[in-house]
Amino acid sequence: DESITLKHAALEYMSPDEPQRQTILLELDNHLFEHFKQMDSTVDLEEIISLCPVLGLCPPGHPDHTLSQDHLACYLETTWSALNDPTNLLFKKFKKYERDHDLDAMIMLGQTALEFTPPEHPLHLSTLIHLLGLLSKWFNQYGRKEDLDKLITLKCAGSEYMSPDKPQRQTILLELDGYLLNASSRQIP
Repeated sequence: DESITLKHAALEYMSPDEPQRQTILLELDNHLFEHFKQMDSTVDLEEIISLCPVLGLCPPGHPDHTLSQDHLACYLETTWSALNDPTNLLFKKFKKYERDHDLDAMIMLGQTALEFTPPEHPLHLSTLIHLLGLLSKWFNQYGRKEDLDKLITLKCAGSEYMSPDKPQRQTILLELDGYLLNASSRQIP
């Protein structure tokens, strides 16, 4: 896609502290995301994930701060959906070549998206739920205490944001109970 090539070229000639750099990064990310949605390209997905920490550096007060929040939340939502849809080509590629750094990159993306979607943001809850799913998968693979602690903290936060009648809240509370039981059994000598 020509616009992606042009954005890459523009970034090559810009210094890191140039004021327009953040805007160009957002535009590049947007073009990559549109291309990813049309083509299900893992190359686009990997570049989108690599740009997310940079986009997350868009500080409060910057004209593009709100836009970067929305981009991160939307990307996570769409990427998560693609990675969990068995009919999606990207799902098949991810499952076939799943590597630790892919899951780690998705967790980093989720944490960045959660950080930039405050509780009042419409995608905050779904971002949190998707991040919990990724962290659960990571914990189930590696069983590290720090991952368990992070899961417990986020599960507690997630249950607070949901109304008592939401079915997802019941699921989160049941999972939280299991994680708390796991944590207490690890502390018993």
